[in-house]
Amino acid sequence: MYKGRETKGRSLGEWNMSEVMSMPENFIQITSKQLRDLQQRASDDPKRRARICLHKDHRDRLQEMVIAICKDSYICPHRQIDKLKTYKLVVGNMLVVFFNESGIVEQKIEMGSIEEGKTAVFRFSSHRWHTVISLTEITIYMETIAGPYSREETEFASWGPDAGEPEVVEQYLDKILDWR
Repeated sequence: MYKGRETKGRSLGEWNMSEVMSMPENFIQITSKQLRDLQQRASDDPKRRARICLHKDHRDRLQEMVIAICKDSYICPHRQIDKLKTYKLVVGNMLVVFFNESGIVEQKIEMGSIEEGKTAVFRFSSHRWHTVISLTEITIYMETIAGPYSREETEFASWGPDAGEPEVVEQYLDKILDWR
């Protein structure tokens, strides 16, 4: 089992509760108004992201989230052991980026609308180092992963820059986008 790495006060791009909204009902319908509200929350959030949890709590066997990320948001590369993850694009375009153990980009999957001929749904084993980058001002996607959620099952890359260093993060994201 992966252990969450010791953070020593570093900001690694993890989620905090101010960015999370829950939907405790068993019948959930996400409307265009709620998606616009989610976009606004992401735009207003210091980390430039927000999510709606469709599952009731972290103990649920299925974790489903509708996530909005802005183009300038950073999520530190991470991985989970023995989990499959699915991304379903809702609005915008994004990159799913995979890295080797040293942090070198190995693969990029561009997600976008089917009208553009892009990948709209992508499922993968999340034991590989990965992150997502919005290619549009705001991207909304749905993430599905087996639960229950345990912070100890997610490892954040030690080679990923600290989210508290915006210039370093910007250079890092530019380097990823330039990789062919």
